[in-house]
Amino acid sequence: MVGKGTQYGYVCTGETYIFLHIPRDPSCVYYSVCIPSLDVEDDDENRLHLTAVAQVYVFVLQAIRSPLPSQAWHNAADQLDTWAVEHDDVLRSIPCDAPQSKAHRTIQSTTMERFHTLADPNAFAMPASRS
Repeated sequence: MVGKGTQYGYVCTGETYIFLHIPRDPSCVYYSVCIPSLDVEDDDENRLHLTAVAQVYVFVLQAIRSPLPSQAWHNAADQLDTWAVEHDDVLRSIPCDAPQSKAHRTIQSTTMERFHTLADPNAFAMPASRS
């Protein structure tokens, strides 16, 4: 995202959405996790804003209404290092006794959480990338 000058993005696994925002400081990323199948309850009359379509729609509107990154933002982004992490290295770092269950874990996230991209890349399973 940083390499393309994009401040908003999201990742979808089919069940989970991870919304990303890079603010004025391109060395950090704010994220919010959304699992619509767990967030939307059938008996909730006010549930439409929690659906996957609504979440993505509002996120896209927010991204469209945001101003373009300044030249200072691009200059700061150019100074960031790229984390070089091999896919196989990440897989090897997962313990063999890691749970293989597909059971969902409820995540209550109503605000964007901050993730510093200048931190030690070995401390995170999902490295930040400039692509």
